[in-house]
Amino acid sequence: IAGDLRTFARQGDEVPGPVSAQRVLESALRMVRNQVQARARVVRDFSDCSPVLAIESGLGQVFLNLLVNAAQALPDGYHDEHEIRIRLHDEPDTGHVVIGISDTGHGMTESVKQRLFSPFFTTKPSGVGTGLGLSICKRLVTSFGGDISVEGEPGKGTTFTIRLRAAPP
Repeated sequence: IAGDLRTFARQGDEVPGPVSAQRVLESALRMVRNQVQARARVVRDFSDCSPVLAIESGLGQVFLNLLVNAAQALPDGYHDEHEIRIRLHDEPDTGHVVIGISDTGHGMTESVKQRLFSPFFTTKPSGVGTGLGLSICKRLVTSFGGDISVEGEPGKGTTFTIRLRAAPP
């Protein structure tokens, strides 16, 4: 746990460098394990892929936020009926690595998707969310030269897709 926390605690004037997205994802998964276990099974779909250009602590913050949101979109106590799927692969011929985090939760409407990355917008009850997590995720991913998008519809779950530049060899 202490090692995982160190990954997320680093701050400063770091510049993006080569980071193993898989290692950071695994660290984030360990940190949210208790939140996820009662709600879903985690399905990893990882292929060997290039390191990404990012700052490790920022990337960890993005993954942690998306995994917590995915768990919170699922009802407690239905582990066998829901899943959080994490995909990680190189995108051929583009120089990017793609990370997808999906849940089988309640999904979202088009109007929610349009406002999702706006600061202080939340669909969570009072006291559960501040509405800052996804706007911070977008700012971090963009600062690494990547992009983040969302797909989903009511009753069919949600998928966040992050595209990051692969680190040069």
